[in-house]
Amino acid sequence: MVEQSDKRPLPPVTAAQRTYLHRLWRASRSGRGKLQPPWGLGVPFRDRDDPQVIAGVVAVHPVFDEPWLVRGLLRTSDAAPALTRVSIEHLTDPGREVTGAVVQRLPLARIRDTARAWLEPQELIADVLAARWPISPEQKRWARRVTAEASKPLRRGRGGYPPEHYMRIAIRAVKLFEDGRRDVLARLSQEENKPYQTVRDWISRARSLGFLEPTKQGRSDFRPGPNLNRKED
Repeated sequence: MVEQSDKRPLPPVTAAQRTYLHRLWRASRSGRGKLQPPWGLGVPFRDRDDPQVIAGVVAVHPVFDEPWLVRGLLRTSDAAPALTRVSIEHLTDPGREVTGAVVQRLPLARIRDTARAWLEPQELIADVLAARWPISPEQKRWARRVTAEASKPLRRGRGGYPPEHYMRIAIRAVKLFEDGRRDVLARLSQEENKPYQTVRDWISRARSLGFLEPTKQGRSDFRPGPNLNRKED
């Protein structure tokens, strides 16, 4: 495992997270997966010695047809949150050596953006959960903070936006539709400050990724797709 010299903690990987990421890798390897790597999660994490840490990052990316687990922290800065304190190990074989060739092929900037996009809707998610069961004030504060930080402009990478970008757009489209709006695309265009055609393309991509249901003849609505509802895949 490659890790910075200090021994401050990194986010632990739960069994559920490990299973989720492993299934995404296996699906991709077999040609069944729709989500492209890297696959990553932003997770609640607090560093008592560093209040600028806002969240942990847990991600997997294949190198040489092997799944490599990347852990790190998102830390606030003058610009967008930065990925720091990175640790790398093999997902299923922790004893496997981390070579320079592996490190060079890990897209850390894309992993950072994937985690940021995952964190962006946390305030909305917390509001939805709070309507069903109690959410602690600390959880709500964390959700507001990471949403604000992660919502800073997401730059489009060389390979396009990460899947979590389209997941965020899908979540917002579903919420607007459920609120009774029928000008969902126009509203998203205003919120995102993007041309209408760009937002329409995003929605089309969200449907193809399974985050929204396909359109039906004579009807255009915005309902959760199978990959937006699914806990694990």
